[in-house]
Amino acid sequence: MQNMAINHVIDTFNIRPYISKDESSVYDICLKSGDNGKDASHLYSDPLALGNIYAGPYIHLEPESAFVLEDSINVCGYILSAKDTLNFYDEYVHQWLPPLQSKYSEPIGNPSRFSQDEKVYYQYHHPDIFLIKKIKHYPAHLHIDLLPRAQRKGNGKSLMNTLMNHLRNNNISGVHLGVGATNSGAIEFYKKMGFIEFEKHYGTIYMGKKL
Repeated sequence: MQNMAINHVIDTFNIRPYISKDESSVYDICLKSGDNGKDASHLYSDPLALGNIYAGPYIHLEPESAFVLEDSINVCGYILSAKDTLNFYDEYVHQWLPPLQSKYSEPIGNPSRFSQDEKVYYQYHHPDIFLIKKIKHYPAHLHIDLLPRAQRKGNGKSLMNTLMNHLRNNNISGVHLGVGATNSGAIEFYKKMGFIEFEKHYGTIYMGKKL
C-alpha cells in the first residue's frame, strides 16, 4: 500500500506560471532534453551554455508567457514562448546577448573543430536566427520540453493547451515552432495538436497553428 501511495504522488502533476525560483530547473531541463529530445549533459562542459539560447531569453525577456510542469519531486517540464517573434529577437540581440558576449569570448579557429560549448558560444556572437516566411500569420513561437518521468502522461498536451489559451487571451493569431526533421515522435505529437508543416530549413521542420 505504501508503494502505491508514493506512485500516486509522483504521478500527480501541476501546471503553473513560471516564477524566478524555477530558473535553475528550467536550465536543467533544457540541457537534459537538448540532444533532439534526449539528455545532452554529456555533450557540454558548461551546463548553462545551451540554456542561454533556448531557455534563459524566454524566462527573462517574457516570463509571463512561460509555464512549468511540476510533480512532487520538482519542476519536470516547461513551455516557453514569445508572443511577438520579431520583437523577441530584437530584444534577444540587443538586450540578452551583449552580457553573454562580454562574459564568453568568441571562439576562434576552425569551426569544425569547436567543442559543443564553443559552438554555442559562437552563436552568442553570431546568433543563428531563422524567421519563417509566414511570420505574419504565425507571429508567436514556442519551445516545450519534458523530462522522461513526465512524458507519455498527457502532460505535453496539457502544457500546449495552457499556452494556447494564454496566447488567445492576448489576441495572438497564430504560433509556430521548429522541430528536428528526424524527431518523428514530436512531429506526430504536434500534428495531433493541430499544427501543420509548412517550411523546412536545413534539418529543422517548421510547423504552425492558427489560434
